[in-house]
Amino acid sequence: MVELQDIYDKHGSLTGKTKMRGEELFEDEYVLVASVWIYDNEGKVLIQKRSVRKEYALGRWSMTGGVCLAGENSRQGCVREVWEELGIKIN
Repeated sequence: MVELQDIYDKHGSLTGKTKMRGEELFEDEYVLVASVWIYDNEGKVLIQKRSVRKEYALGRWSMTGGVCLAGENSRQGCVREVWEELGIKIN
């Protein structure tokens, strides 16, 4: 499945361009990345062990997150990433 990402400028404004995930970014091109930190009532943080089959962080412990897809804002990206990576539905 091809994942498209919106391209932002250095000020965080959409440029109107998209690129496929993994495609090289040029100078002053940025993508939106979501990082989710989940705490319980005792202040403990939920982390995940990454799959050894994933291209990033092979088998390492990690926070949940990833690149937002084209058309997503950071909140939507966070909700999707938590569902995809942990199977937990958040709002």
